[in-house]
Amino acid sequence: MKIGIDCRSILHPEAGESAGVGHYVHHLVSALLQEDTRNEYVLFFDNHDVAAAKRELVGKDQRVTVRILPFRSFRRALPFVYSHMVVSSVFERERLDLLHGPANVVPLFYRRPWIVTVHDLAIYDHPEWFPAGGFGGQTFSKSVVVPHSVIHASRAIAVSRSTKNDIVRIFGSDERKIEVIYEGAELPKTTSDADAVLARHGVATGEYLLFLGTIEPRKNIIAAIHAFVHAAKRSWLPERADFVIAGGRGWKDRPVFDAIGMANRELGDRRERVRYVGYVPHAEKHALVSSAGAFIFPSFYEGFGLPVLEAMAAGVPVIASDTEALAEVCGEAALLVAPTDEEGFAHAIHAVWNEHGVADRLRRLGRERAAAFTWSKTARETIAAYERAVGARLDARGHDVA
Repeated sequence: MKIGIDCRSILHPEAGESAGVGHYVHHLVSALLQEDTRNEYVLFFDNHDVAAAKRELVGKDQRVTVRILPFRSFRRALPFVYSHMVVSSVFERERLDLLHGPANVVPLFYRRPWIVTVHDLAIYDHPEWFPAGGFGGQTFSKSVVVPHSVIHASRAIAVSRSTKNDIVRIFGSDERKIEVIYEGAELPKTTSDADAVLARHGVATGEYLLFLGTIEPRKNIIAAIHAFVHAAKRSWLPERADFVIAGGRGWKDRPVFDAIGMANRELGDRRERVRYVGYVPHAEKHALVSSAGAFIFPSFYEGFGLPVLEAMAAGVPVIASDTEALAEVCGEAALLVAPTDEEGFAHAIHAVWNEHGVADRLRRLGRERAAAFTWSKTARETIAAYERAVGARLDARGHDVA
């Protein structure tokens, strides 16, 4: 087969890991090219610098072609023309057997078969968590592009059973066309000095609670802040223990920073025990995650929950919300709490730091759980999904043969 992959959302070498979708595309493509020895791949980029940096994925493999999308300047001036007409035209010229849209969408005017990966559909149930806007950008994508991409796909990949259920419920899709393929757990080794990273953030190994993710409403960070304050005021934590909040700023984030300020005033310490350290560069992430005393992720909604999987892979005790996707990923390897139960999160923090054997048990179970999620497995299952998608199209009777 000749398979095209839309790599426009892949990790940017200068910005680091700016989003979970970029992480997914990068690791999926890397694993596909290692696991697949039969198929031909065309990788599409819209940035010359990114394409050059990602050529290391390809090496001298003659089965892989890198294409740079033309008319990049149109992205801002004529976004619809570029994203749907220009890009579709370039994809069409390759006469692909299958196009993979790994970031929820494919161009509207693309007419050959495609498969799409759906990461989450939170905006459909909770639009209040997202930036408001007119009929453009995100609203247009939600109303038109994503439904078209999913409904008309030869097959869809859901990153969890929870996401598959959402696809069926929201779009009325045939569940037989939806493949559940989990992401992999791989926390890159740091290229920075770990002690220097911790010193820069004013923390010591094992002496801080960590949240890592975009600062946005659905992450429910305020509940974690309140839980930390409850635990600290009851002396359930050592006085030197801090709560570090890391990640890029998203939208509607002002209440989080108000809560940080209020927490520090309530605790009354000379130092800020709850602090936001901003976006953590890709090279520093491993040091910050693997040295944490515990990782907390109280999100209201996730399609998968990659940060908790990475924390478990690093051997860090995880406290997470018991929402459907996070419970699916964590299994018995984390302390799960209802996202609205701030007292429950406080007791989970107490358990990690004070109850005998809890932290060690979570470290062991977390590593075991994370070991079952590998990018090579993701790639092999994705290749099988490609074959089923093309096989269904080639069935002369018009029936899905998968």
